[in-house]
This record gives sequence, structure tokens and C-alpha cells, in this order.
Amino acid sequence: MNQRKGLVMREIRMDEMAQSIDLLNYVFQMSMSIKKDRRFVSEKSRQFNEGHALGWFDGDHLVSQILSLPFQVNIYGVPYEMGGITAIGTYPEYSKQGLMDQLIKETLTIMREEGRYISYLFPFSIPYYRKKGWEIMSDIVEFQVKDTQFPHYKQVPGKIRRVNTRHQDLVSIYDRFAAKTHGAMIRNTIAWNEKFHEDYWEEKFVDTDVVLQAAVYYDEDDVPQAYMYYRIMEENFYIDEIVYLTEESRKGIWNFVSAHTSMVYNAYGKTTGNEPVAFLLEDSEIIQE
Repeated sequence: MNQRKGLVMREIRMDEMAQSIDLLNYVFQMSMSIKKDRRFVSEKSRQFNEGHALGWFDGDHLVSQILSLPFQVNIYGVPYEMGGITAIGTYPEYSKQGLMDQLIKETLTIMREEGRYISYLFPFSIPYYRKKGWEIMSDIVEFQVKDTQFPHYKQVPGKIRRVNTRHQDLVSIYDRFAAKTHGAMIRNTIAWNEKFHEDYWEEKFVDTDVVLQAAVYYDEDDVPQAYMYYRIMEENFYIDEIVYLTEESRKGIWNFVSAHTSMVYNAYGKTTGNEPVAFLLEDSEIIQE
């Protein structure tokens, strides 16, 4: 326990989860249905059990918080323990008091004691976290491909199957991808639940019938080689994640997108700055930013 200006820093208890969610809702201005909120709380509760949640309290009132989660990453072929930082927030009336500085220092100390010498986070402000010691290791590139630009590759020998979003072949493909990709997260249950598996994911689109779907490309030996998580919404195709292990499977999974030409006007997606999306497509004049 640490004290500062009448405030106390300590671990956040499970019976204080509601305060943690209220703080996140305020800081990130999240708008959630009651149904989604309950699912969100359920998922965050599991994360709190798996990681370390620290906060500053003014009496019994949570005013600043941070959550670290246990992960692994591939560093040049070697798996390293990693601490993922999330759920960061401070009420504005308590800002500029150094509260987050202390939370970050204490969290990094705990990570080191647990043998986690690497930390990842998704920064809301790059300059802010650079001052705290983090640096950019991957860029995000958003792209838009018009239906007239969809690639139509020659027939590939494999086939596509649409599968359940929890299908084991999805995990198998990603594990092989992560094992050969420097800097990739080796996803555990926490990571998969946060990204794709939780039921509350579908509640991101309140009052619509939009659902997350998954497709897998299998080669001619029926070995899974690529997958795509996607949504079809308002006559557009949204790629939430695409992972492929071979050039053949890349073409096969993009042929699947092209098969939706009569249904959608555009395909939208995100990838890393190292992925040459435009170069690999037949029509390279796509929008990237």
C-alpha cells in the first residue's frame, strides 16, 4: 500500500469492479447496452483474476487505475514472458498529480518480480508513453479496397470453409504464424477472449444483427493455412483479422473476399505497416492510411 496527498494506492478488489468499469466508461466515453455492459464486466472480472489491477483510492472511491496481464511474445524465435498493459484511466479532477506515474512504476516492478521484462500496450498517445519508456514496435495501416479492385486469382487447389469463431483451426494457424513472426504475441486464453471469443463482442453493434464470422483456407491436403475474421455490414466487408502462412493461402482467402462482389461495395481492413497489401493486390491503387 502506498499513500500520496491523502490518497492510497493498492490492489483493486473484485467487489470494486463496478467502480473500475465506471472509470473506464468515463475516460473512454464508452456507450454500452445493459446486456453488453454485463458481458464486459464479466470479461474484465476474469482478467482481474488473471492479472494485477492497481488503483489510487480517495477514501473508498477509485480515481485512477491500471491493469497488467500475463502474456508471451516471440522475440527472434524465443518466447519471452510479457506484461500487457490495459484499462488505464484517471478521472480528470485527479490528473496532473503523478498518480499514473506511480501506478506504472509499481506495475513494472511487479512484472519484473514475475520475470516479465517486456511490456506491450496500445497507446492512446504515443508521446505520452514514449516518456514512460515504451516505443513503437508496429504500425497499423487501414486500407479500403473497392469491389472493382477485388483480386480474382486463378483457381487455387485448396478450399474455403466458414467455421465457428472458436474453431481450433483458427488457433492452430495463429500459433504457427506467431511461432515464425518476430514480435508477435503468443495468444493465450485471455488474448483470444479479448479479441474474438467473447459473446459480448457481438454487442459492439447494438441494435443490429451484425455478427462476427470466420473463414479458413485449407490446402489440397486439408491442412489449415489461412483464416479471416470478418463482418458484413451496410453492404461493406470488414476484415477484422487476416492471417496466412503461404502465398497460396493468401490468394485463397482473398478469393473468398472477391466472392462477395455482388453483396458489398468495399472491403475495409487493418494490417501492420510491414504487410504490403497494395503491392500484393492486382490493382494497387487502393486507399491506405
